[in-house]
Amino acid sequence: MPVRLVAADLDGTLVRRDRTVSARTRAALQECRRRDIVVVVVTARRWHAAAPVVRGLELSGLAVAVGGGAVRDIASGRVVSGRLLPGGVVATAAAAVDAAGLQPMVAVEHGELHLAGDPRRDGPAAATYLARGRRLRVSRPVLLAPRPATRVLAMGGASRIAAAARACAGLRARITVQDCIVPRDPHGERAMELHVAAADKGSALRDLCVALHLTPGAVLAIGDAPSDVPMFAVAGTAVLMGQAEPGLRRHGAVLAPDVDADGAAWAIEQLVLA
Repeated sequence: MPVRLVAADLDGTLVRRDRTVSARTRAALQECRRRDIVVVVVTARRWHAAAPVVRGLELSGLAVAVGGGAVRDIASGRVVSGRLLPGGVVATAAAAVDAAGLQPMVAVEHGELHLAGDPRRDGPAAATYLARGRRLRVSRPVLLAPRPATRVLAMGGASRIAAAARACAGLRARITVQDCIVPRDPHGERAMELHVAAADKGSALRDLCVALHLTPGAVLAIGDAPSDVPMFAVAGTAVLMGQAEPGLRRHGAVLAPDVDADGAAWAIEQLVLA
């Protein structure tokens, strides 16, 4: 089936390690637009951080931010759709994170603002993450109170993340635990990440297919991280970037070159434009 939609992760896929986008990748995206092939960025970034990059790529239409939590109109930034966790789920998840000795980070305003508690509860990874965007420090009772939210996030050591995830296991929500790299030094710092979310990249991509009247078989998805796996499960063709960790290769994706070798451009050229 011809590809009619390219869903691409941002960091590590379109954006290289030096935070730039190559001329070859830009040319591939421009050729997609010329042929009326829809290009949608699907990123874990919050919109305030993703918007300048997405607009700099001269993309139009829709983009998915906050790991699937919000679909936004690129030109205006308006939220087109966004799924929220019920208040009771948010409160239970935040309490589980708190009981595990971690800092609960509750994403409101479609993921653009994170509520968090006493900064003394922040681990190094959480402190780095919170510093990158808007945050509001609130008291513990306010933080653990029921309220609709896009997701509840925690970062920390494996044992504490596992304890919080076990306590969240019965919730009506998407619960994922993944390894992440927080660039606090030249080598990066490994940390575990827990997401209790109303949506992921896969559910957002499925919603986009419905809205655009496309079948999933006509979608090419490109990514490099565990958060991209739900997107791979929806797309007709999945492409894994060459620098991705070997464990992700079991998902049966086409293996592209490394991001710094223009793997995303290669995938578009070979599988979409050829």
